[in-house]
Amino acid sequence: MGGGNGWLWSFSTPETVVYRIVPSRGHDVVEEVLHGARGTIVHDGWNPYNGIETADHQFDLLHANRWLEREEILHRLEPRPFLQVVPAKLTSAGPPPQEFIDFAEETRRLLRFAIEWSYQHPDISRRKRRRFYRWMWWWMADHLRRPWHDPGAARIASELWKRRGTRFTFLVNPGVSWNNNPAETEIRQGVLYRKIRGGRRSWEGAQSLERLMSIYRTCRKRGLQFVKVAAEALSGSGYPAFGAPSAPAGC
Repeated sequence: MGGGNGWLWSFSTPETVVYRIVPSRGHDVVEEVLHGARGTIVHDGWNPYNGIETADHQFDLLHANRWLEREEILHRLEPRPFLQVVPAKLTSAGPPPQEFIDFAEETRRLLRFAIEWSYQHPDISRRKRRRFYRWMWWWMADHLRRPWHDPGAARIASELWKRRGTRFTFLVNPGVSWNNNPAETEIRQGVLYRKIRGGRRSWEGAQSLERLMSIYRTCRKRGLQFVKVAAEALSGSGYPAFGAPSAPAGC
């Protein structure tokens, strides 16, 4: 998230939140925070994340629906939700963009089918998971590789094809989410804190703000009292290692 002094990054796990406020939106920030990470990283498909080769990756499927919603507005359609089946509805007179409607409906149907299947089979064997993963991979491939002539459909199909290796990781890795909602929530909290505290008017203020936000949000996740943790840290009796220190100002 940009604006003010640099970019606001948020990295979230079930127990920890790390904020970074830096001038860069590139791979150096991802490498600094996630270098050597294991497990599965759920993210929005931003290219710098692909440099972390020690972990699996899951593309946030909500971003696919946001692409569809933006195109629906351009196609004179009401934007539709992801997990609910809602008929296409025009917002102005004129012929319906039928090809895009067909593309959007099938894209949502396939992604929704995979998500619902994962909810319905939480304890299924890994062999069956991988078999269903292969089916979904080929069903989506057949859909995306059709000769779409609508520019919006062709563009979204291309973007989803580029992410073909990260669309359905949640099907084979139990416990992995298909969305990036926790980090999105933390980003919104960070933006709110930035607006009401004015802690990004200098790089020194930005570095202080990112540390305080990281500790505060981590305390919330762990059920700890922020004031007590901060007091213990300032008194020298202990410091919770919630994240790596910031880079020097201006880096």
